[in-house]
This record gives sequence, C-alpha cells and structure tokens, in this order.
Amino acid sequence: MYKQLNPKAFHTTQLFGYADRQAGTVQDGVLTLILRHFSSSHKEDQKWLVLDGTVDSDWAESLNSVMDDSRGLTLATNERISITNNMKMIFEVGDLSHATPGTVSRAAALYINESDIGYQPFVTSWIRKHSETEQLVLSTLFNKYLPLIVNRVKTNVYNVITLSVFNMVRTVCWIIDGLLSQTNLDKLSPERHVRPFILLSFPH
Repeated sequence: MYKQLNPKAFHTTQLFGYADRQAGTVQDGVLTLILRHFSSSHKEDQKWLVLDGTVDSDWAESLNSVMDDSRGLTLATNERISITNNMKMIFEVGDLSHATPGTVSRAAALYINESDIGYQPFVTSWIRKHSETEQLVLSTLFNKYLPLIVNRVKTNVYNVITLSVFNMVRTVCWIIDGLLSQTNLDKLSPERHVRPFILLSFPH
C-alpha cells in the first residue's frame, strides 16, 4: 500500500489540519488522514508514504517527531497518531537546499544520479504493466531503437531548454500508452504504427 502527494501543493493547515477552539471545529489535513489510515489498518503489509516535493521548514519540521524515536505525530487537537513499524516515509526531492539540519539528520539521504541508473529500470517496469503481446512488441522495439535514438540525441541535438534523457524516455512511454488505450496492439503494425511514435517523440 502506498500514497503519494506533493506537500508544496498544500498550505500547512491543509496538510496537517487545524483546530479552531473558538468555533469548536476541527479539520483534518491530507497528510494526517493518510497517516491515520495507515496507522489504523490492521494489515501487516508495508505502507509507504511518498512525499514528492521540495523539503523545507514550512512543513518538514512538523514531521521531526515522526522520524525520531517517539515515532508519532501529535495534532493540534492533542490526538497522537502512532507510526507503526510497517509504515515508511520517503522524501523524493531534487535537492536539499531548503532542508534544515534537523530534518536531514533524521532522514537517511540517498543520492541517485540519473547517469548511474539510466532509464532502463523505468522502461522495464513500464513494459511489465502491459499484456504479454504488448510486452513482446514493446521490448523488441525499445531494444532495437531506443539506445540508437538516445545516443543520437546526446551527440547531435541541442535543446534550448535542458531535458534529461529519462524525462524524454518517460514521455515516449506516456505517448505510447495513449496510443494503446485507443486500440488493440494486435490490430496495429508495430513497425508502422508504434515505431514512429518512438522516433518522433524525441527532439530531432
């Protein structure tokens, strides 16, 4: 089980909720709802919360108690949400320029360079989501054309706006998903219909 959200898309009160003592109203936040659901679930499977957004003190500092030995989040209503052993939190960020030392010291930082892992793990995972027929066709076409195209883009193409190879490959996959959602691959000629999308989706 996993949930993903961008913390920077919400105001802090929308993320963690708030309590208006004068009006006697309590409003849950998006993140607190997810953590409460995870914590109250009796399933023993791993529960992952992926926070995909810039880490800064506006919201990350409120999670320090979640990441330290107390393993709990205390809300404005004094309710405490316990973090169980099968609950995990991942911060997926571009950099740590706005993170505080307290947040960095509590989270294990792992730097992943695009040039180290490349695009192949994403392509392999994406292909596995398709039917057996589609997997065979897509694997053949991607193995045949993708390395050649990527090498050509790296050596011969100048982009006004810098684009990573991974993002270009991911866009190609999404375009092909759109193509396959409209028709059955059995009715298409892979070389005639799918191949042009791979070729034309890259800058050239």
